[in-house]
Amino acid sequence: MLSEGKKITENPFLQKEGMIKPSLTRRIILGVFLAAFLSILGISSAIYLWLDELGVLKTNKQDLSIILDWKSPDNSLVFDKNGNKIGEFFSNYHIFVPFEKIPPSLINSIIAIEDKNFWYHNGIDIKAITRAGLAFIKNQGIITQGASTITQQVVRHFLLSNEKSITRKIKEISLAIALEKYMSKKRILEIYTNALYLGHGSYGVGSAAWRYFGKPIEKIEEHESAILAGLFQLPSHYDPHKNPEGAKERQKLVLKSLVRNGKISLKKAKQLAKRELKYKKYESIYGKKSPYFIDYIKEQATKLIKNLNSIKNHGLRIYTTLDPIMQNYAENAIMQNAHILKKAENKTVPKRNTSGGWNNRRIEAAIIVTSSKNGNILAMVGGRDYEKSKFNRTTDALRSPGSSFKPIVYSYALERGKKWSDVVYVSPVTVDGNYRPRNPKNEYLTESTLQRAFYKSMNAPTISISEQLGVSNIIEHAKRLGITSPIKNEYGTALGSSEVTMIEMAKVYSTFANSGVRVGQSAISKITDREGNILYQQPPLEERSEKVMSPQISYLITQGMRSVLQYGTGYHAASLSKWAVGKTGTSNESKDNWFCGYTSDITAIVWVGTDDYTGLAGNMRGSVLALPIWEKFMHSVIDTKEPKDFAEPSGIVSEIINPKYGNKSKDGIKMWFTEHNVPKNKLSPLEYLQTSENYRNIFSR
Repeated sequence: MLSEGKKITENPFLQKEGMIKPSLTRRIILGVFLAAFLSILGISSAIYLWLDELGVLKTNKQDLSIILDWKSPDNSLVFDKNGNKIGEFFSNYHIFVPFEKIPPSLINSIIAIEDKNFWYHNGIDIKAITRAGLAFIKNQGIITQGASTITQQVVRHFLLSNEKSITRKIKEISLAIALEKYMSKKRILEIYTNALYLGHGSYGVGSAAWRYFGKPIEKIEEHESAILAGLFQLPSHYDPHKNPEGAKERQKLVLKSLVRNGKISLKKAKQLAKRELKYKKYESIYGKKSPYFIDYIKEQATKLIKNLNSIKNHGLRIYTTLDPIMQNYAENAIMQNAHILKKAENKTVPKRNTSGGWNNRRIEAAIIVTSSKNGNILAMVGGRDYEKSKFNRTTDALRSPGSSFKPIVYSYALERGKKWSDVVYVSPVTVDGNYRPRNPKNEYLTESTLQRAFYKSMNAPTISISEQLGVSNIIEHAKRLGITSPIKNEYGTALGSSEVTMIEMAKVYSTFANSGVRVGQSAISKITDREGNILYQQPPLEERSEKVMSPQISYLITQGMRSVLQYGTGYHAASLSKWAVGKTGTSNESKDNWFCGYTSDITAIVWVGTDDYTGLAGNMRGSVLALPIWEKFMHSVIDTKEPKDFAEPSGIVSEIINPKYGNKSKDGIKMWFTEHNVPKNKLSPLEYLQTSENYRNIFSR
């Protein structure tokens, strides 16, 4: 307990049970020698000060340049779109706190326990040196008081070794006096409170506040300030997490010093000593909040800030486009479909494990969500478990898109004058010499409109269109829409054989959603230094946008993808078709399984597969593996905020068309056309034959 008038002579570290005090003779001898040393040191210091004041001594400013030019390392921080911290980059844990933001209670506590005359001396405290010597003699050879000022400690930390010698001490004194000639007291204290190691991996009081109390320095209270101030002497020993009893005793010494310095009353000191100390162990957010996105930000920020090999420790403030709600929806969509992914793992070819047994290959899943209007990346989940695999499949994996590439082909066909009602005859085809793609349910030797072929994801009509339009023209169209990966000049490309990334597909589908305007994607809105100076600013939207397709053609392909949900391969998500559209995609042997789609505001791309390109047996495809994840995500979004329907541009008309034969029919489905390319109102003999009892109808049974 604290008691009025009691001298501070106890040292809880040196007086722990089991420690042996030196013999009386040895203490007397040590006392004499130390007293002599301190007397010489005190006299030398006084003489040095006197000579310095007379201008006899010349101080070398260059010797102090390390301190004078020092800029504190500082963690680089990452924030989501709402300004919440989601990541930080550092080598050693630094949080720079300018002097003005350090709580006065902490300043008073540090000065009281470390250097009570700090505001008044010229770098050294002759009285403290003398007082330390007398205390040493009085306590029979036990060191109970230090004599180094805060200025001396700064000098020692940056410029000197820990060698114990008169020469080193004299040099420390001379440099401390010189430092105070070139640097203000506040700046010296700012450096002291930010540079020194305070245990538990923290450097400076800002870091220690988080590591010990789990809160910013601005919220540290008086009784907690006494704990932090006590760390400067022996941070490892007084670490509250390792030695809470020792930290408590040290806190009491700090409070006694505050009383002695007249900063608080004895009554208040007793009250502060009784207050509960709630320690909170530091838990790194690395790998816990949007980890794939954070890795992507690190990569992008390094590219944006020139001449910066690493963004660690530079005190950058990186403001991103991540929407925490969307990110949560995306992560949950994958987790809540884990049972489907587990079932798919049982359909993979087993591989031998380290024990000689066999395991099925792991099925991975990823999702990326972007704003269709401005290209901002809103959510990014690069895999099912960051701890198991840090590979970001949304940005770094090149995979075959399968039929999710078909909107590129069909949008080009519509642009070149074809209509959704155009009729093709579905027959087997051979692609690039030896590959014969199959249609769903092996639907051959029948007629179909382009729209029906599209929503049923038929391959033969897609190849036919590619032959008519030219693969090279389709490739150029794909590049305009946002594909940057190399595309093979072969017919298989029309079926999605060329590998692309998820982020590229997000750009393509966002272009459809954005009325044909392609927008450059971005994950970073702004980067500043810790003083708020802007180092990077996201370019204005108009500088990142380019019109690459008419709004009319974009609307037609959007309506075509709506029919995918209404009648086609995405019918399991038909309830979303009022607000959302999309397209399935499955590569050969179900190695890649996609669902790509959008609302009027956001685009979401989902991929499921194995990293080693292992195929899946059975009924595994995009509609079975990727669609449920996309559907879950979209339902979460729509249930929160009902999106607007797609705006219909001018020059668009709709008709009810027979989906097989392309004629206007009351029993058909709605198809959309540009006003200059509307199907003629004529009867179809094929429809008549189908509905009548004749050889064709009998043959087709």
